Amino acid sequence: MPCKENIRFADVNRELTRLWESAPSPNKIKASLFNLIVYSQKSCRTSYLQDFVKSVVEAFPCRILFIEGNEMAPPKTLRTCVASEITSKGDITIHCDKITIEASKDRLSRIPYLLLPHLIEDLPIFLLWGQDPTGDDAVLPHLEKFADRVIFDSEAVDNLPLFANKLLDKSSAQVVDMNWARLSGWRHILSNSFNTQEDIEQIKEAKTIDITFNSRITSCFFHNEFQAMYLQGWLAAQLGFLNPQVQKEGYSTRVTYQNSYETPTLITTSAKEHATLPPGSILKVEIHTHAGNHYTLNCSNASQVLVEATTPKQCQVPYTLPLFPIEEGTHFMKELFYEPVNNHYNNMLQALTSLK
Repeated sequence: MPCKENIRFADVNRELTRLWESAPSPNKIKASLFNLIVYSQKSCRTSYLQDFVKSVVEAFPCRILFIEGNEMAPPKTLRTCVASEITSKGDITIHCDKITIEASKDRLSRIPYLLLPHLIEDLPIFLLWGQDPTGDDAVLPHLEKFADRVIFDSEAVDNLPLFANKLLDKSSAQVVDMNWARLSGWRHILSNSFNTQEDIEQIKEAKTIDITFNSRITSCFFHNEFQAMYLQGWLAAQLGFLNPQVQKEGYSTRVTYQNSYETPTLITTSAKEHATLPPGSILKVEIHTHAGNHYTLNCSNASQVLVEATTPKQCQVPYTLPLFPIEEGTHFMKELFYEPVNNHYNNMLQALTSLK
């Protein structure tokens, strides 16, 4: 439903009521499972987050409070509009209140005080932050103390090891990284492919681990290597690799680790463009061990991974494992909003802090 622009903030509730009463559908309900506060500061990210909110509403109806921090706006700019995000289940239309505030840099400090009266009581509060959460001191510190969970996209980060170090030092509500959630399918696939102690010991003595990611750049995604760096950091943390030595050339990164064996492990991340898969997504993981074992996990399409394994004595029959679609359906949303935050993410961040 179109947004009514530039209303007085005191009239927000009145306008939301008017929108609800004027909705034509006879089979309509208003629903909210939680409060979702969204913050964006870059125009391209704002468009992406607006579209993402529509996907959230389809899975989990909620009240949306969308903050647009506009550094290019004239001083004292503070504009408000209200709208309804509408989705449907069968012949029922579901309406979710949406309040949007555009603020210039000098008015951002007022945002928390404007938002708090419009949160629905007794419902969880989730923050969806479109900026680096370790660098925001104007809005986030005032809101995160009320939040059940802070969700952010590390695409907004510039220096990954520095960010990891700052985030580990930051005490706040539960923190969920969208890039980490995007890796959920691959983490499950690797865990299922190497699910015995014998398998784990094999990759602990890996000679090389090669990770290929999609280098396709869009207007909203530039740091396509981040998911691959997250995956290598997670593997290093879970397998006990230590003392990384880093060589970087363009999109390619070579990290040499000490393992529990005499010979080191080299993890390489490299780029390859794929026209249809999401930017930054993992395309292939290939593992060679010192014992001569060779494992290839290849993302043949958006929904499955082909697994091939050979040893000096035998060649296993290839098989496929399901890969949950990235940013589609309820699986990704559940990962962001409801899955418990485990220590694997912090372990991965700890591994990244040691990269120079």
